[in-house]
Amino acid sequence: MNLVKYTTKNAGSAIDALQAARASVLRSLFGLVLLASLSVPALAQSDVDVSLGAVSVFNNAIAEVPLQVTGNGDSRGLQVRLDFDDSNILSLDLSDCLSGFVGVGQLGTLCSQPAGEPGRIRILLNAGPGQIINDFTGTLRFQLDGSLPVGADIPLLWDLGFAATTNPNAGTSQSDGLITSEGPPPGELALDMASIDFGQIQFGQADQAQVTVTNAAAAGAQSLEIETLSIAGDAGFAITSAGSCAAGTMLAPQGSGCTVDIEFQPEAAGLFDATLTVTTTDAQAEQTALSGEGTPAPADVLIANLVQTYTGSALTPTITTDPAGLTVVVTYNGSTEAPINAGSYAVVATIDDPNYSGSASATFTIERAQVVIEFSDLVQTFTGGPLEPTITTDPAGLTILVTYDDEPDPPTEEGIYLVEVLVD
Repeated sequence: MNLVKYTTKNAGSAIDALQAARASVLRSLFGLVLLASLSVPALAQSDVDVSLGAVSVFNNAIAEVPLQVTGNGDSRGLQVRLDFDDSNILSLDLSDCLSGFVGVGQLGTLCSQPAGEPGRIRILLNAGPGQIINDFTGTLRFQLDGSLPVGADIPLLWDLGFAATTNPNAGTSQSDGLITSEGPPPGELALDMASIDFGQIQFGQADQAQVTVTNAAAAGAQSLEIETLSIAGDAGFAITSAGSCAAGTMLAPQGSGCTVDIEFQPEAAGLFDATLTVTTTDAQAEQTALSGEGTPAPADVLIANLVQTYTGSALTPTITTDPAGLTVVVTYNGSTEAPINAGSYAVVATIDDPNYSGSASATFTIERAQVVIEFSDLVQTFTGGPLEPTITTDPAGLTILVTYDDEPDPPTEEGIYLVEVLVD
């Protein structure tokens, strides 16, 4: 055994050496602890959750898939990437992808489809200084092309290896989304005329119009079957047999459709309204408003028997109409009273019927009647007083003016007198 002996001088130097070594070790340990604290990042308490919804839509519709982001109360940054099969997708609309996120407009915030990667969406979030990722809901819109079979799915899958939550770092939990095809969308019944105004149609006449019925849905949609065609409202409107639409007619999407022929024949003068309704077996209904005005039809008025002989009673010409039997208002020199006395009268005959119009005018003449005047007692004996023959008329009772040799007074002297009688 070797014994080490320390002199007092040596002992002091050994103690100094030990103290120096101890300080060096402490400095090294402190450095290690400090370096360890700098190299291990701080962790947030919980994950940022990113989830997509599952939607079912017709195979040519726009699938609106909700994006739900739930922050952890600490982190400011996030990156995720979504993969999907784009074979049945026409286009993407990401305009509302980050709707409601506090960092919209911040550098590094985006929701986009990387160039050359049609089946991928990349989402980067930067809440910005002093902000954290907030809870928000966005929308991803996928326009389907109509080729996805009924019941088939398009999975929307998050790339787990790409996801990261930063500032401070944290875990990221993700829920995938799903788009399911419900098959072809329903047809869309359409009429090419919202309204039809037939205008003015004379009573007794008719006019026709045509409405085209189609299935306005996009190609690939369901066909429609017409169930009923009907008109409700005022009389005068009718569906004719000329159109090609009928109950049971099938309408293919984007096809030429069929026609409904409508006739308006007013039953009277006046305004008329009705509604054409077309329904399908899947409970769709479309309407066209119908309107028209009936106007009076022209009619002929004939005035005959315009010269008649005075009878002492009211006389009228013969008035007929075509069509027959129409009511006529007749005036004689402006009066509706039929004339009695001989003379000439301006006759106006006007049809008084709401459905017809027409008039005629003429001159109506009542000639004096021929009177038979008979004389008797033409020979009388002088009496010294005035004598006069007996005078009668046929018709009887007429007022007459009698003169005797042009004198109105009956003669009193013997003689022969020329008697003249004038009916007054």
